[in-house]
Amino acid sequence: MKMPRFLRRVPVPGQIRPVLETDETVLSIAEVESGQLAVTRYGIWFLPADEVVLDRTDRIGWETVSKAHWDGKVLGLTIADVVGTLGGAEYLADRPRRRFVMVEPRKVTDIIHTRTRAGIVSSTHHALPGGSGWVVLRKIPGRDGLVPQVRLDPGTPAEGPEIEAAVAELVAVARAEHAPPV
Repeated sequence: MKMPRFLRRVPVPGQIRPVLETDETVLSIAEVESGQLAVTRYGIWFLPADEVVLDRTDRIGWETVSKAHWDGKVLGLTIADVVGTLGGAEYLADRPRRRFVMVEPRKVTDIIHTRTRAGIVSSTHHALPGGSGWVVLRKIPGRDGLVPQVRLDPGTPAEGPEIEAAVAELVAVARAEHAPPV
């Protein structure tokens, strides 16, 4: 008897198998022009066609996906790096957008959209000393509680007591608004 499609396991490519966490399940795999994209519980893996050796730093964690855009053919991802801390939050800086031309997207684009949005508990834009930026609270797979993050808009200074205090105050307000009931 053939197993229903929704119950079938996604085959795990050999290239990724040795670097997955023990509880990291591959949810779907898409064919892209230059290889494959695999989405898991913890993030997105790009598997180049030339089968380079991967390590865990190659995974794009859900908590670092700033933006995802799908136009029906090309998936654009803006990924952020944690470059430090600011006001008690992880300070993120966006990399240039990566583009993946999808040959066969399968469920990957839907999963990316769902997982990226589901991890964001709060996202608010604020005026800050010398500019502006986003304060975000995220649920991160494998970590307890909410993780505060800040992404400053271009030109906003990331150093100094004024910006540090302003971000710390905004993080405290966001945490208070989303604290579990006592």
